Amino acid sequence: MHRCLQIAEVLDNIFSLLPHPSDPTLARLARTCRAFSDPALDILWWRQETLTNLSRCLLAATDSNTAVRIFPLILWTVADWKRTFKYRRRVRDFCLVTALNLGERFATEAFLQAVQKALPLAELPFPNLRHLDWIASGYGSVDEWFCYLRLLSSPALVSLTLRQYDLKTASDVERIFTIETVPWGLLRRLSISTMEANVDPMLPFAFSAISARLEHIETLHLPLVDAAGLGHLSFLPNLRSLTLDSVPTGTLLSGVDFSGGNRFPALKELVFEDANPDTAAEFLSTKDTTWEIESLTLEASESEPRERVASLYTTIAAHCSRSHLRALCLSSQDTLPDPPASTLSAHALTLAATQTLFCFPNLTTVVLLHGAGFLLQDDDVPKLASAWPNIVNLHLGTASASQVRPTATLKSWTTLLERCPLLRRLTFAVDATQVPVLPARVRPAELRNLIYLDVGFSPIDDAEEVARFLSASFSGSSKLAERISTLSEWRWDGEDDAHRDEEDEERDYFERWQQVNDLIATYGAIREEERQWAASGQL
Repeated sequence: MHRCLQIAEVLDNIFSLLPHPSDPTLARLARTCRAFSDPALDILWWRQETLTNLSRCLLAATDSNTAVRIFPLILWTVADWKRTFKYRRRVRDFCLVTALNLGERFATEAFLQAVQKALPLAELPFPNLRHLDWIASGYGSVDEWFCYLRLLSSPALVSLTLRQYDLKTASDVERIFTIETVPWGLLRRLSISTMEANVDPMLPFAFSAISARLEHIETLHLPLVDAAGLGHLSFLPNLRSLTLDSVPTGTLLSGVDFSGGNRFPALKELVFEDANPDTAAEFLSTKDTTWEIESLTLEASESEPRERVASLYTTIAAHCSRSHLRALCLSSQDTLPDPPASTLSAHALTLAATQTLFCFPNLTTVVLLHGAGFLLQDDDVPKLASAWPNIVNLHLGTASASQVRPTATLKSWTTLLERCPLLRRLTFAVDATQVPVLPARVRPAELRNLIYLDVGFSPIDDAEEVARFLSASFSGSSKLAERISTLSEWRWDGEDDAHRDEEDEERDYFERWQQVNDLIATYGAIREEERQWAASGQL
């Protein structure tokens, strides 16, 4: 064997490049020789997403759908379990999903019950586990899975993700942080998700009790905390990312005082998953200095009229550092209810409502998805492009299934691409019924970076003319031909033409944009052939 292959670091680098886990190469290398065995097994067992592999070390067979056979479990002994130590000690990352497959959940429970009986006292299945991610639901009470969580935890944990959708009471949460095998003070990443965070009014205090035990946390996601929890988190020196499902307001914020001292010294990302202009303003104003964060995400649960959205923008501009902010995302996880048709235009944003955010010159990602989209003119776009010259991802659209008819034209896209050379992903609805005249020469070098385009609800008449314009303007983009997205296109994707409904106009636009997409792909292929012929001297 070559001496290089006797160096552990070299083998680790080589083996880490091999396919895993479907490819059997690593398993074969582990059986080749002693020099290859340890580094190959380390990679094979590093991340596990099922208990099946461990069960195979104890049982001679498993059934076809990866659930362990239950009948031999009572035969396990301590000696049987000790034989698996050479494998389970290598597991560092374990992700277990018991929320979707009922059979898998029952099999997992049966396996863990057997483990509890056979495992030597004070020994853990994965003693060196550093990352645990468990998605669980369908349990009648926390007691049914609490013992399993204790079993799977490890003193070596630095990352814990619990998506337990049966957590509904403060007592359920309190059971979690009594697990002695979890080193709460040493965790660097913690995420706890529940289905209903507001069922028990004591839940915020229970989650705050968890946050009070965190000392070295870097990334934290909790449903909600109270003033005491926020006060503790504000002093943590390593907290870089904070996500709360709900914004603390009212009594939960009473007593919070972030004035004086260096509060949230390392915080770079702030995410609120259920915010409105009032709650966001109340929270952001708790600091007497600006929030020196690089990313702010506020997700709404209902459509707001233009005036309230504009007030939210004003709050952000007043309380966030203008030199630090790089990403601003104001949208919704789910599709918002449609605004009333009679007030649809009142929910659409204009340049006057948006330009408050132009004070952040270093933004690279802007996601503004609200109730009815935007009403922008072609003359507004140069001002937007000048305010955000470094923009990479720009998404201006609607978060509901309704959108006002756009007033900007295809010229707005060209202006953005010419003045924002780094732009790569764009959501921007236009009126494509009037196609601008192409200039005598298009400079694709300035336009080639765009790889994604979402046109939202964009009226279009002549698909061929639009495809010709886009193909010439974005001729350097190889990704654009893969897909042009439209608003709520799932409504018609794959439907038969006989099932048209009252949304015929939107469906017509959808079909024309898909035709544009196909034509762009064809034009791109033709241009590529021409370039190859020119390079070979055939033209």
